[in-house]
Amino acid sequence: MRPTAPCFALEIPAHFAGRVSAATMFCVSAAFTFGAYAQTSSPQIAQQTTPRSAPSSPAAKPLKVVPSTVLPPSNDVSPEQVFYQMLLAEIAGQRGQLGLASEGMLDLARKTRDARVARRAAELAFQARQTELAQQALVLWLSIEPDSTMARQALGVLAGVQGDFAKLSTTLQEWFHDHVNAPTLFMQLVPLLQRVNERQAARELVERLAASYQDLPEARFAVASAAYVSGDMATARAKIEEALNMNPAFDRAAIVKAEFLRSSNTETAADDAAAWLESYLKANPNSARVRVVYARQLAANKALLTARAEFRRAARDLPGEAEPVYASGLISLQIEDFTAAEAELKRVLDLSPRDRNPVFFNLGLAAEGRKDVEAALLWFRQVSEGNYLVAAKLKIAGHLTRRDGIKAGRAYLKAEVEDADNAEVRTQLILAEVQLLREAKAWQEAHDLLTEALRAQPQSVELRYDRAMIADKLGRFDDLEADLRLLLTIKPDHAHALNALGYSLAERGVRLAEAEQLIRKAITHAPDDGYIIDSLGWVQFKQGRAEEALQTLQRAYRLKQDPEIAAHLGEVMWSLGKREEARMLWQRALLEAPDNPALQGTIKRLQQ
Repeated sequence: MRPTAPCFALEIPAHFAGRVSAATMFCVSAAFTFGAYAQTSSPQIAQQTTPRSAPSSPAAKPLKVVPSTVLPPSNDVSPEQVFYQMLLAEIAGQRGQLGLASEGMLDLARKTRDARVARRAAELAFQARQTELAQQALVLWLSIEPDSTMARQALGVLAGVQGDFAKLSTTLQEWFHDHVNAPTLFMQLVPLLQRVNERQAARELVERLAASYQDLPEARFAVASAAYVSGDMATARAKIEEALNMNPAFDRAAIVKAEFLRSSNTETAADDAAAWLESYLKANPNSARVRVVYARQLAANKALLTARAEFRRAARDLPGEAEPVYASGLISLQIEDFTAAEAELKRVLDLSPRDRNPVFFNLGLAAEGRKDVEAALLWFRQVSEGNYLVAAKLKIAGHLTRRDGIKAGRAYLKAEVEDADNAEVRTQLILAEVQLLREAKAWQEAHDLLTEALRAQPQSVELRYDRAMIADKLGRFDDLEADLRLLLTIKPDHAHALNALGYSLAERGVRLAEAEQLIRKAITHAPDDGYIIDSLGWVQFKQGRAEEALQTLQRAYRLKQDPEIAAHLGEVMWSLGKREEARMLWQRALLEAPDNPALQGTIKRLQQ
């Protein structure tokens, strides 16, 4: 079903709204050509999507920039004039006079320098297929609100309508005749050119455009970004440094430098990135966007308390934004400060996040942490869609099971399956019921449930994989192998199925050469999966290649500090006479997972 056009509220700019009645607010039903971008916070995703209704330029002529498209705000515009001109433009648009409407709205945007009015001017111009007016409105919008992802992406769409790269190149060169807007345009160049397949040609174009603006740090930034996209990291790093030397308070360049440091192949990469961001913030303490990136890096480095403090400071500096508050709430949840987590997550709801479902789910977890089951159930029941829906249903079923028995939990999930109108959701709910049975160690009931579900969906990879895993618990290895081999005929590149089959053979000490072959094939599809690397180390150990296994398992443990991997690594160390190292490893692992049966079983078996 094709999505309906969004309904945009006509808002009077805040600084003119004092004497305008709330009754003047009304909704304009407008098919904003690039409105779909408002629904995503990810530029990468947005740049891969071209709206079907994107206009085309009939004559395929380059867009020309009218000099001085960004005018200083007028102090003579009264609220009445703003309202009257806005109303006239909207009425013209409703009557089909979209060109007149967009001209009127753009004129008003220049006078008021309000980003919302500039956005509306761009919407109207897109609908009117007035690409020149749309470009002017977008450049104006970006000069007012340089960090607007939506405006940047819309500008990319506009450039994309030119068709081939030669026409796009001509258009961009025309745009850069307007020196007033050059800094803003340079900051939009690379997101715009990421739509182009000819990366080297795009890089050369950016370099030509930047040659006339040697004094602009934004030009150096654009060259750095184009070099990065074309794979020239040395030039990218050098140009970012030049941009920062020219403007030491250049937030975007500081963030990119941090990313370069973080992605370098050194053991101290994460710490180096954090140290750079910390030093930048000491010199630029009001750089809230950089502070958010710094807090993320601290969280990735597991400096959770410091990260939370930085997110909280960023939240004070960005009072209308949900992300830093949400991140702080998640950290509070992770460190089991459930009262603080609940307060912060409730505040996120007050900030009207784009998707409330993750917030509801995490509020449920916070209530669980406070041992308030009824409150947890209320929050979980508010999750209505998306990635957290099935997890919330499983949580509800789990609480019902603990309170009223497993029959109640299963009955709840079965009712949800019946009500689900989406096949994928139904499958996930069945798997949730399997998980409920798995937690109760009701292996045969779980196997029966999956067998029944597979009769209706014999091609379901998810159901068949889960049944294979349950067969393993029942010791029915022939059934496990049959399900996994059938699954691999449906999806030959299923890394976890390849790994599971190989690991099952290795664990039983049979057909070890085939086991290694299967596991190595899995690694080609998931080269950095710690569990799969662990399987390779285990089959190497089973083949008597202990030294080789040690290296492999050490890598697996670096990738994933899992107790079962620790059990395997410790056993190999033990076999090689490194018994003190093995004991120390197991002790650390037991602190994280004291009840893990594989870890406990290995320690007991070897230390008897």
